[in-house]
Amino acid sequence: MNVRDSVTAATRCRGHKHKARFTKAALALSTAVGLACFGNVAAGAVTTAAKTKAPTLTSLEKSLTSYENAYPSGTTLTEAGSSLIYPLMLEWEGHGLASGLSPAAGGSGKGQSGAETGTLDIGGSDPFLPLVTLSTDGVLNVPLAVSAQLVNYNIPGLSITTHIKLNGTILNEIYGGAITMWNDPAIEAINKGLTIPAVKIVPIHRSDSSGDTFLFTTYLFDQDPTGIAPNGPAQLLTWPKVTGELAASGNAGMQAACVANPGCIAYIGISYERNSVAKGLGYAALQNGYTGKGAPHYILPDTGSINDEVASFKEMPATGGISLIDSKSAPEGYPIVNFEYAIVKQNNPKAAAVKGFLAWAMDPREGSAPSYLEPVNFRPLPLNALTIAISLLKQIT
Repeated sequence: MNVRDSVTAATRCRGHKHKARFTKAALALSTAVGLACFGNVAAGAVTTAAKTKAPTLTSLEKSLTSYENAYPSGTTLTEAGSSLIYPLMLEWEGHGLASGLSPAAGGSGKGQSGAETGTLDIGGSDPFLPLVTLSTDGVLNVPLAVSAQLVNYNIPGLSITTHIKLNGTILNEIYGGAITMWNDPAIEAINKGLTIPAVKIVPIHRSDSSGDTFLFTTYLFDQDPTGIAPNGPAQLLTWPKVTGELAASGNAGMQAACVANPGCIAYIGISYERNSVAKGLGYAALQNGYTGKGAPHYILPDTGSINDEVASFKEMPATGGISLIDSKSAPEGYPIVNFEYAIVKQNNPKAAAVKGFLAWAMDPREGSAPSYLEPVNFRPLPLNALTIAISLLKQIT
């Protein structure tokens, strides 16, 4: 069973959230166990654990080093799945403990099923798997890094430095066929003072089993549960029939289709941002989930706004699986943010190698150093998530 078989429109759950800026002080987030969730949907029983003194980065680095030192040299590891994390895998390939890594894309669905069946050593995934799948298939969700997703567009006559404001309701109506022109009154109403060309919208969505589709529909469902995904977020969605709509495989396919089709709108991972901008694609300022003073807030994806979103989640579930999308307590948080996951077998014939590589990948001195993450606009795990990720490594035997 994989993620797409387990989506239900059940009770939402999140880590407990408070208003916070992601400063050095905020890095020392307390470690606790909250609800294990699938996207914004409950995935199983509540897991509890005693709260202990928050670990320091130094103590966590010692744990990571012990796994890295146990990595058996000459080992090869296969990885495939998420096309969002794939550019980071390419940054890692051939370096450090990724010297034996053989990565590929193919979509999060491919990564999940490959890890579950044991045909892959590591499955790359944007969504995490729910408790029922973890227990049934004997796999773990191991967070590796922080990522995000953009809503890109190609609007002739509009500078790519001009960022249109969009929200979940409008995006639902675009992908549902109710809004068909970029200068629709609903779009103009939240973009006062901006002259938007009268260009027909070309909605582009993923054709494969996609974690990006899951992230995108999580945002759409969270902001408007009556929209195109009334049954909740999904990796594979039966998209409404809209005149001119297009389907593409992978983030690279979405990007290519958007470049080739003026008027397009597409959801593309932040690891493709620089290349997308270089190819002439703009991206939106999205309304976030904050409902306090000054709302609605329309936020661009950058280091500060991604950090703000992540920092609002003070507690992490023991499974590592949590939705970071549309925080209600991050005034400046960008709303489509997520952990990138390695899905791995718990009882693993390559346990030492898998643990060593994953430790290296999440280590802020190694695979999560700026030299690897910044080219793809990723961020390292906060301390509370890093603590949980290390505890998950201990379960791989």
